[in-house]
Amino acid sequence: MNEALADCLKKLSTRAGIYLMLDRTDRVLYVGKAKNLKNRVNSYFHTSTLNAKTAALVKQIHSIQTLTTQTENEALILENNLIKKHRPPYNILFRDDKSYPYIFISADPYPLITLYRGNKKQKGHYFGPYPQGREARETVHLLRKLFFLRSCENAEFAHRSRPCLQYQIKQCRAPCVNFISPQDYQAQVRYATLFLEGKSSTIMDDLAIKMNEASSQLKFEEAAFYRDQIRMLKNIQSTQSVQKNQENVDVIIARQIEQSAFVYLLMIRDGKVLGHKHFIQRNKLSLEMSEVISTFILQYYLEAHEQKPNEIIIETPLPKTTLLESILTKQFHHPLHLKAQVKAHRQQWLELAKTNAQEIMQNQLSLRHRYFQQFCALQKLLQLPSLPERIECFDISHTQGTATIAACVVFGLSGPLKKDYRRFNMIGIKRGDDFAAIHQAVKKRYTALLKRSIALPNLLIIDGGKGQLTAAQTALDELELTQITILGMAKGSERKRGAEKVYIGRHVLEIEDAPRHPAFQLLQKIRDEAHRFAITGHRRKRQEQSRISILDEIPQLGKKRRNLLLTHFGGLQGLLSAGAIDIATVKGISKKMAEIIFAHLHK
Repeated sequence: MNEALADCLKKLSTRAGIYLMLDRTDRVLYVGKAKNLKNRVNSYFHTSTLNAKTAALVKQIHSIQTLTTQTENEALILENNLIKKHRPPYNILFRDDKSYPYIFISADPYPLITLYRGNKKQKGHYFGPYPQGREARETVHLLRKLFFLRSCENAEFAHRSRPCLQYQIKQCRAPCVNFISPQDYQAQVRYATLFLEGKSSTIMDDLAIKMNEASSQLKFEEAAFYRDQIRMLKNIQSTQSVQKNQENVDVIIARQIEQSAFVYLLMIRDGKVLGHKHFIQRNKLSLEMSEVISTFILQYYLEAHEQKPNEIIIETPLPKTTLLESILTKQFHHPLHLKAQVKAHRQQWLELAKTNAQEIMQNQLSLRHRYFQQFCALQKLLQLPSLPERIECFDISHTQGTATIAACVVFGLSGPLKKDYRRFNMIGIKRGDDFAAIHQAVKKRYTALLKRSIALPNLLIIDGGKGQLTAAQTALDELELTQITILGMAKGSERKRGAEKVYIGRHVLEIEDAPRHPAFQLLQKIRDEAHRFAITGHRRKRQEQSRISILDEIPQLGKKRRNLLLTHFGGLQGLLSAGAIDIATVKGISKKMAEIIFAHLHK
């Protein structure tokens, strides 16, 4: 222990607060909270009571910073914020970077029902978020089919002169050409809203009244329409697991899975199972599951999530239940209860969560085991001194040299590390020069990693042959990165899968029965993922370029007005179907300019 650290330990406060443990480079290793800072921090330096993993952390500590708080409550919140800010290697950080979809019903006279992601800027009703996009898409499809709601975007809807195919196959009532009145259409929208609110019984009661009225007035076709809707709703209701209550509950299960903490979250909204999520993070200090759950609850629920629960069900009581309830009640603006002893349907939800968590864990373990075997086989094949725990792969994608994108994917022992994926736009290279593109991308990538002191890969894979491999090696040499093993993977002369050549330097690596070799299969998997990631980025870039290129050719039209046009008509397709009169209605577009734009688009 250095003198400055020893002096710091003597001067620690006995108040509540947080502490940051730093290494020699001032990198934050660990952030912790304490009711009594002096007692808690000093406990780390009683080596006889520490486990091996905590002792490994203590060996790296060069200095400690502390910050006192008025209450333990404040310490918990501050700890959570600092973990997210510094991302210390010895803390568990449950990140949820996904953008979850909402079901959106627009505020138009004839509302559109669709999936929506991102900021909720458009006027209308939002339902969700839905943890599984597939379930949300299926629900939207079901509502369109059940209540005959339109699926076309506003730009297409505004410019239709006759019904589309959806009307012909009786999946829409053609509001685009006024075959249904706004009042009747809004009635169907109301039913869709009630359905999403879990009030199917209300809909069926209302439809039954309408069916009987239509039947008594001898409107048999209308009565049959309502009858079919009731029948479909009954079928849906019979297949849904719905409680009679309107409870909003989350169930949390935590398990240790090898060296990681596994957390499963089951969400129940309005008495229905809405969906589930799971999180896996390294548990370097082997924290108890009660502490893992407490950490997860704070990190997850202090974010601005929609539809916050009134109750969280856990398996066993937490040490600081009252403290957590107090923090979350203040955050949610409504009471929140943590319950460990549950009965009846709550017990069923808990058992359902346990079953699902176990299945996911088994799948994850199986997948991790398979990856580990492949990594071991790769180490043996390449005769590496240690297991390549981090592998990165680069690929270049373009169309005849245009819209060039370089992509980098990252794999660890448990599979792809998607949060570490990166794409690079190429600057100042000749059209179609893949060698220069690879050189630039590799140099960009590792210059950035070195600046930020982020872990470098043990193995670098380049999608390409000798030329690409040489370009990448040159970039590494310029950065003096001699510790990274590099190989190239090129398609064979027949360009058949399984006939790829693996280059180490200028030599082809001989792999016996390559298509069946686990190491070769891993290389293929990583290369394929790099190709997928690159081509997805390239297509997006190409679409962006084509989206505005046709408007770029109009000299009188600036960037601001181009964006206004595309926003107003929902994209280039909507603009192409618009007339000059419609274009002139856009703010900032004169009648003369509208005629110029229309003529240019249709020349």
